[in-house]
Parts: sequence; C-alpha cells; structure tokens
Amino acid sequence: MRTRSIGRQPFAVGAKDAHGVRAETWGPEESVLVFGWYDEDGREPSRPGYEGRAVTFRRVLVPDGSPIADRDLLVFPDGTFRVDRGPIDYGSGPGRYFPGLVAECLRAIG
Repeated sequence: MRTRSIGRQPFAVGAKDAHGVRAETWGPEESVLVFGWYDEDGREPSRPGYEGRAVTFRRVLVPDGSPIADRDLLVFPDGTFRVDRGPIDYGSGPGRYFPGLVAECLRAIG
C-alpha cells in the first residue's frame, strides 16, 4: 500500500505554571508516513455563543508501528489537527472492512 508523508509535532508535558498546572507543549515537526485520511461530518451541537464554531473531525489511516499518539499535532496540507484518540486498532473491523490502525483527530475554530 502506498504511503504519504505528513508532519507530526509530538506532545510533551511542559513546566508548571504559576498555578501548578503543567503546560502543554509540542516538539519540533518531524515527518511521519500515513496511508491517507478522510474527514467526517461535524458532530458539534449548535449552542448559544458557539454559532461561529467550526469543528472538523478527521480519521487518519496509519501503518503499524507509527509514532503517532494522543495529543500530537498532525500537519496536513490544509491545516493542523490534534490527535484526539489513537491509533486505535480496527484490524478486525466489521464485515469485510479492515482499515487497520486509525488515529482520530479534530480541529476546532472559533
């Protein structure tokens, strides 16, 4: 199967702030291989004060042994997404559908 290269910024826990909460930080961008990706319809309900919010959910098909992990940032040609869950093994998918490892990502604007 053919792969494509995208950017990955690995998640890291930073130093504590003035309130004792550890800051979220990300390492420098590195290249990782993926099989591809597809977007899903947004599932974000419309609520007062969030009318201008746009949420995009993206699933990324990754090869075995991929370094992609929760909270990493993935850099695609159309923008940066945060890994929400993954990679998750769907190797025993329903019926004849076996996508393998899938990382679930999202991007919220607004």
